[in-house]
Amino acid sequence: MKKLNLKKSMKVALKISGILLLLIFANKIQAQNNYIPIADHYTWSVDIFKFKTFGDTLINDKMYLKVYSQYENDPFDFDSSKAEYFCALRNDTLNQKVYAVYPSKLRIYDVDNYSKTFLFKTEDTSELLLYDFSLNIGDSTYIYDFQRMDSEMWRVKVKRVESVIFEDYSGDQAIYPYNDSLITIENNEVRKYLCIESDFLDLWQNNFPTIWIQGIGGIHGLSQHFIVPLTGADIPFSRLLCCSNENNELVFSSHWNIHNNCFRKLEGGAVKENINGNVLIYPTLVNDFIKIKTSESDDFQNSTILICDIYGRQIKSQHFENEINVATLLPGCYFLRIMQPNRNALNCKFIKT
Repeated sequence: MKKLNLKKSMKVALKISGILLLLIFANKIQAQNNYIPIADHYTWSVDIFKFKTFGDTLINDKMYLKVYSQYENDPFDFDSSKAEYFCALRNDTLNQKVYAVYPSKLRIYDVDNYSKTFLFKTEDTSELLLYDFSLNIGDSTYIYDFQRMDSEMWRVKVKRVESVIFEDYSGDQAIYPYNDSLITIENNEVRKYLCIESDFLDLWQNNFPTIWIQGIGGIHGLSQHFIVPLTGADIPFSRLLCCSNENNELVFSSHWNIHNNCFRKLEGGAVKENINGNVLIYPTLVNDFIKIKTSESDDFQNSTILICDIYGRQIKSQHFENEINVATLLPGCYFLRIMQPNRNALNCKFIKT
């Protein structure tokens, strides 16, 4: 009798296990096929910034979500009374795409391995593609990568690939591999995410990677897709730390949320000046060319020149020369970095007029 009951119990357990496996499989199939748009009243925490979808608006007879931004120097909760309007997002649910309209007129550049070609200037209602979740592995498209507030945006060719690897050079090196698949987020929902590579290369000849997650956006933030990794702990990285829903419940937490408070302060400046007496960089107020004078004892033949903005983001890269053309840079404050093999980088601030 006990043996019969045991057999029945095993059959029931097997049936339940089979049903659970079917449910899990069905859930994954549904997640693959069902598109999840970006929702209203969601909050994204990106380092010291927070972005929030808050209400809707009509632009050119199309409905958009309004996005506001706020930043503080200490951990904070989003406060709409202190936030500024950032952009408007439109979910094209049928075609699984997300578009944005920015209030400022932006200069749009086509980017290919740090050579920038001016394309056009946006109007107040120009719609730009941020995400295309309909891409299959191997498919390519052009998206727009927001780089600097009230300034410029890059048009970048991207491709969906089977896997990507993130490498962080701030502090201890860490490698984060991703395989194009599904992800179970904090509220146990299954979301589809895409591994994406850009068409331009970093200093190590690697394609810049990113991850797109349905209903959340990119791993670097809502509107910035790619971050340039530079050697040195004084260079900040812009990373999506958390995303929460309308009930302030955590939906997504990345491995960069190391303090578990959805906040990461970028300590110190983006780049610190440390030019030594053997190197002279002039003029510091420049319109077209910067000149570099070095002592005979210093050998910079194998060095690389980087031009970074005040946030440490790389704008230009080239082999070392004694004269650097910066005529195409937008007016503003920049850092020139001399990257020497097996030595600390030399940094000098200059202003482009």
